[in-house]
Amino acid sequence: MTQGTANGGFAPQGMLLLLAATFLWGSGNVAQKAILEVAGPFTVLSLRALLALVILLPLAFVEKRRAPRKAAKAGFWIVCATLSFTMALLLQMFGATETSATNLGFLINTSAVFAPMAAWLLFKEAPKAIVWISALLVLAGAAALSGGQLTDINRGDALCLLSGLFYGIWIVSLGRALEREGNAAALTLLQYLPCAVAGFGMALMTETIDLRALATVLPELLYLGIFATGLSFFLAAEAQKRVPSPVCAVGYSLEAVFGAICAAIFLGEAMTILALAGALTMLLGLAILQWPMRLARAAR
Repeated sequence: MTQGTANGGFAPQGMLLLLAATFLWGSGNVAQKAILEVAGPFTVLSLRALLALVILLPLAFVEKRRAPRKAAKAGFWIVCATLSFTMALLLQMFGATETSATNLGFLINTSAVFAPMAAWLLFKEAPKAIVWISALLVLAGAAALSGGQLTDINRGDALCLLSGLFYGIWIVSLGRALEREGNAAALTLLQYLPCAVAGFGMALMTETIDLRALATVLPELLYLGIFATGLSFFLAAEAQKRVPSPVCAVGYSLEAVFGAICAAIFLGEAMTILALAGALTMLLGLAILQWPMRLARAAR
């Protein structure tokens, strides 16, 4: 049982950490778009993972010294979280090359539904009805934010859907690992190590790495790797210590909302009425998750 569920509600600091993490992810999409203009997707994946490792390594050492040692074994869940996370990222990168941005945004956010399903089917933990309602609202909002329809369904769409499935499994597995091993930085570091290796290997085989071109987007690359990758996933792991995994899955989907807002501000991309309605629906989906916490406080 996570700390967030121990008292019948969700820790407020956990929700704030979750929102901070999703904001960093969403704003990182703007930086990633600039970098992808001069580098291939696997080059970007390997570099952002490498920068994340650099920032997470000292955090892991500091956290290891402060955190009390836990007796429960976490090895299986660490491996499960690491493999599912690596698969999710690789499938997303492959799928992104064969599908539209509209379809990508919607299909990846299916993790909001897959995470409660994974918790239910794998661990016999049936999420509360409000979690299902929230997840469906987020999924409907993601569809509207992405344009309201799936177009040209192909192999890339199937890969993105599988990516959403693995993200759902990763969210639940990470929650289990954090219950047994509280070092969020170390767990996040372990997840990015295979991503850096696999991404670099794929980049060498399929892409041309232009160091001069990468130098022109160095500020964006540093932001993407340090803040939108290393720091954001560390904050997300810290949030999962305090908030149930299915609820986290819903919160993670707000990356699309923050990404759209940042794209409108920094890239001048206009939001349509449908996209705005989708963003508001996703925010509503997250807002209703606060009801159990408020009811728990009122009952005290």
